[in-house]
Amino acid sequence: MILHVDGPIDPALARSARSALGWRGRVFVVAPIASLPRTLLSLSASGLQAKRLVMPDPGQADALVVAVQGRPGGLVVDRLSLC
Repeated sequence: MILHVDGPIDPALARSARSALGWRGRVFVVAPIASLPRTLLSLSASGLQAKRLVMPDPGQADALVVAVQGRPGGLVVDRLSLC
């Protein structure tokens, strides 16, 4: 499931995404960098744990968060280079 949000993800949307996931499903959230802390908290509160965070080059506005159902921990942070 892919979600593109303009700000922090709404907790109701995070819960809906979690309930729609199948076995080993993943949620891909593209969110503004400025709202990442609140987005990660909303995902965690709904039972989705961020496992990968892809940060773009400086000057880019959005980042990618890959979340799954499961236990906290294991977050990998990557930097996406467009050059």
